[in-house]
Amino acid sequence: RRSRRKFGPNVSAWREPAPWTPLGRQRDEMEEDPDIFRIFIATDNHLGVYERDPVRCDDSYAAFEEILNLAKDSDSDMLLLGGDLYHEAAPSRICVQRTIELLAKYCLSDDPVSFEVISDAEANFRNPSKMPNYLHPHLAVGLPVFMVHGNHDAPSREGRFEPLGAIDHLAAANLVNYFGTSERVDDVEISPVLLRKGNTRVALYGLGWMRDERLNRMWHQKKVKFLRPTEEDGRDEFFNIFVIHQNRDTGRGRKNCVHESMIPNWIDLVIWGHEHDCCIMPVDSLGGSFKIIQPGSSVATSLTAGEAERKHVTRLDVKGDQWRVVPFALQQVRPLIFEEISLRAIPELNPTSARIEDEI
Repeated sequence: RRSRRKFGPNVSAWREPAPWTPLGRQRDEMEEDPDIFRIFIATDNHLGVYERDPVRCDDSYAAFEEILNLAKDSDSDMLLLGGDLYHEAAPSRICVQRTIELLAKYCLSDDPVSFEVISDAEANFRNPSKMPNYLHPHLAVGLPVFMVHGNHDAPSREGRFEPLGAIDHLAAANLVNYFGTSERVDDVEISPVLLRKGNTRVALYGLGWMRDERLNRMWHQKKVKFLRPTEEDGRDEFFNIFVIHQNRDTGRGRKNCVHESMIPNWIDLVIWGHEHDCCIMPVDSLGGSFKIIQPGSSVATSLTAGEAERKHVTRLDVKGDQWRVVPFALQQVRPLIFEEISLRAIPELNPTSARIEDEI
């Protein structure tokens, strides 16, 4: 396996990204490199959250539109979403309507798509058309969206019918490329979406949300398998990305999460959804064999310290075996201020008083 240079001193072929201006990103000669694969990344958009709140009803849509606009304006080749696009498993009609309008506004155009899917699309995608949406003969897709589902919009079964979720509606309309689903609940095979742009190859592995205890048990029973390209197909030439939407090992119990040690060490980069704290800069896994990016949510859904952190998304640039990230701070996010007040520090309060609640 070839060694990969990551986050060391800048390679001579790379230059620091030019600053953003109100007129858009200033280009340099590297922006025209046909081998640079630009993947815009976001997770946990939770469209429709607080939609009945007269003040916050538009927050999730404003943030999602900013993400789409940034992906378009930064000349990204594709948009990768890491689950929980919707806040509800059965989103309201107005939520579905607004989502379709945003995807159509920013993703449908005559702009050329400069990469290709070289794996078996029928095996990769849940779309009824069984093809990448940008190849659909009756659509003009300029910004392809690839996504997995999360726990909020996971498919479920109704009667004798196959499991369906809200994302299936978008896939049926060929607005998104829906991957990372498993046909079986007791044996998971993760087949990569193989992508190629110029001389750069990317293997995109995805796993939509499953119940954490069940997935943890299957992983220990070696029932989670990653399928890799053969050596004849240039296995070592691919940059391997794994998109997952599960609990991380952050104190929820050893059986209620996915441990970093479970992920194969040949993976290069993990995009971790579901966790709302924004950790946009890549960090080493516990074993040090791959990096992890946790974009976090684009809208606050709970009153926690993690949700009060500045919200970011990022663009991943891959060229051969070299890569970098270009983070973007979201501007269309309602600020959340989180502070802790210790009642013990207030001398006027007597914690043993029978009227402590009235005194507070």
